[in-house]
Amino acid sequence: MKIGILTHKRGWHVTALEEALMREGVMVERFSITRLLAQVAALPHLTYRGRSLDDCAALLLRSIPTGCEE
Repeated sequence: MKIGILTHKRGWHVTALEEALMREGVMVERFSITRLLAQVAALPHLTYRGRSLDDCAALLLRSIPTGCEE
């Protein structure tokens, strides 16, 4: 199984998640959330730098905000 992690930066929170998933035998790939392209149509589709993300069993958004914004 392959799981993608959408993130802006690779911090401790992303590393910890990757390591936990890999210990369970999951293939992990990181994708920059700022380079993600989503298309909503008859068949929703996600790509990253022109490459389809359809082979990922799940996509996890992993972000820890740096401050509170109102």
